[in-house]
Amino acid sequence: MFRFYRPVLFSAICLSALAVASCSMGGNLAGVVPLGPAASPSASPTASAAAVLVAGKVAQYTGTDVTAFVYASPGPTQANYTAGYTFAQTTTVNAAATGAPAPFDVNVATTYTTTQTPTTGFQHISQIVDNYESQTASGASETVALVASKSVTVDTDLTAGANGGGPYTSTSTVTTTYASPRAVGVYPLVTGKVTTPTIARTATTSTTDVNAAGTRPNTTFPVSVTQSYASDGSTTKTSVISNGEQNVFTESSNGSATENVTGPIYLAQETIGVPVPAAGVYTIPYTYARQDVQSGPTPVPTITPRASNAADWYPGGALPPSPLVLATVTVKGPATALPGGCSGAIAEPNVVEVDSVQSSLNVNGTYETQTQQTFDSNGTAVCVLRTTTTRSYDNSTGLLLVTATEAYAQILTSLTSPSPSARIMSTLRSH
Repeated sequence: MFRFYRPVLFSAICLSALAVASCSMGGNLAGVVPLGPAASPSASPTASAAAVLVAGKVAQYTGTDVTAFVYASPGPTQANYTAGYTFAQTTTVNAAATGAPAPFDVNVATTYTTTQTPTTGFQHISQIVDNYESQTASGASETVALVASKSVTVDTDLTAGANGGGPYTSTSTVTTTYASPRAVGVYPLVTGKVTTPTIARTATTSTTDVNAAGTRPNTTFPVSVTQSYASDGSTTKTSVISNGEQNVFTESSNGSATENVTGPIYLAQETIGVPVPAAGVYTIPYTYARQDVQSGPTPVPTITPRASNAADWYPGGALPPSPLVLATVTVKGPATALPGGCSGAIAEPNVVEVDSVQSSLNVNGTYETQTQQTFDSNGTAVCVLRTTTTRSYDNSTGLLLVTATEAYAQILTSLTSPSPSARIMSTLRSH
């Protein structure tokens, strides 16, 4: 069946303050909270829009970054834990180099200091994000759009280190290109405005994971991953694993999918069909075939595919949702007070709450829902609260295997900015 190569850390898709951030399912892409110019959340139209992106502007931040992982059925391999950090971040708006995909390069450099070490997965060290963006004025409005991005993330691989030979440093480089520019903000913020961002993009991830001697860990990990999403949620993902295995996973918009695995140990193919009804109950057709690889002249026998009808675990127990991934972002309006989860945030005026909701079905056995509150003060996200719940299922039976909830809080504790016209961004990492 479909496999995970590391402990599943459930925050696969990030939501930004005003749009889906440049995060991808299952990847280490940087999510960013786009922030706008100082303006009232329900500002009246003016003769012209002020520029949001101004080359040469720099801002510096400090804050806290805490994530709590809670499993519905915790155990030795699924232990609850909390990861905590303080961070220092510098954001610079540059004019992009000649030949870049967009006129502006917004660079976000973040370093992390651990305050509570996670017990598994990755411990953050640093991240550098380059977002290539454009801006378009229309009357009183200024629209900023994300065209492409690149992130370099450095972490300590705690899971690999637990098996000896560490510490191991994992470095992931992710480049993302959007099928069309994705609007990440329309400024000034307008109370009640609702947007439904699309997800069409292609992302390529390359990862190295080595100790001081340059040796890889015994645990397996994806060395390279290329994934393309269409706006309907269909996707193609090609992964090369450190043990020489290669996987190609293809999911159609109707929810059918295939995965082909080739490698030095075995070959395998899985097929997931569109749910079919019988006596008013839907089941999901599933087949699996595996063939061990061996040396020598003797032909390897082909194993007859095993077929089953899995219980329909999709929402509503019927056909999968369309599109498979759906996000909405709502400018809720002025916030008279910050919630308790934002305790310690700097006191800033004119705070506006922006809410994001996203659901994502991957027929490769996972269904994720995510909600996020961002509290924006005149273009600065003073607090971000996000809750992600992920349910994982057995593809052959449809039985629920794991339910995990991730509660994330990012709190801004200081801000130094030479000019309120600089567009400042607060990085949300994919944990």
